[in-house]
Amino acid sequence: MLTRREFIRTAALFALAPHAFAEREKEIWVNDVHSQLNRTRVRELLRPHTRDELAEIVRSASRKGLPISVSGYRHSMGGQQFATDSICIDTRELDRVVSFDRERGLLEAEAGIQWPKLIRAYLDAEAGDTKQWGIAQKQTGADTFTLGGSLSSNVHGRGLRMKPLISNIESFTMITADGKPIRCSREENSELFRLAIGGYGIFGLIDTATLRLVPRQKLRRVVEIIRADDLPKRFEERIAQNFLFRSMKNHRTSFNAAYFPATNRSAQTKRSSPKKHYAMTTG
Repeated sequence: MLTRREFIRTAALFALAPHAFAEREKEIWVNDVHSQLNRTRVRELLRPHTRDELAEIVRSASRKGLPISVSGYRHSMGGQQFATDSICIDTRELDRVVSFDRERGLLEAEAGIQWPKLIRAYLDAEAGDTKQWGIAQKQTGADTFTLGGSLSSNVHGRGLRMKPLISNIESFTMITADGKPIRCSREENSELFRLAIGGYGIFGLIDTATLRLVPRQKLRRVVEIIRADDLPKRFEERIAQNFLFRSMKNHRTSFNAAYFPATNRSAQTKRSSPKKHYAMTTG
């Protein structure tokens, strides 16, 4: 009877072995979900279910000299997540929350988790708590980004003063070419920490990431329609008035929405028509 470790090793080696006994039944093609301009043929498409399986796939590919590519939900439109004839690793089964420190607001999750599941996890965990945490930001335009893909692209959100996602990362673990996990933070393996966030997997595969959450707060939404030419000035005004986030649709006129803490009475805006106010909650 194979042990669990032996089973994982055998399964991974079998998946990576050359097709010596039969012709490949069909070619495997992958593409991004937006532009559909990156159709790429890969050697294998593997979906590890555990971090041990992920590490073993990387070790096996490295021993055989096979290239690796890694993808999440495949939003990147530059083809960074694919390589011709590579072992393409789909990380979406690696979607568990590893730990949640509710005192310090630190949440560690596997790289394949998508933002909606991550948010649901901490909301369920802290239901009823007086002090609650939430994410500071996520990328714009879609929810189904994976955490690892977001880090690898160093995405940005809609915060008027916020830096990209790296500013909300406490640490992460990364699988190197020899299949070993290493921890990276601003204090530990700091050079890799700077390179891997925004590195599109060149320096290793992000395994887990620890997010710095922020206290949840209720926001007020202010919406107004203005001329597109007035946008730069309006951004400066919103920042000066302590607005936190923005969103817009830019046509001949701009649909401009900004958010500030609902309890912040100092955030005054000029009355223009039409304008609407909404209450919402971060995270």
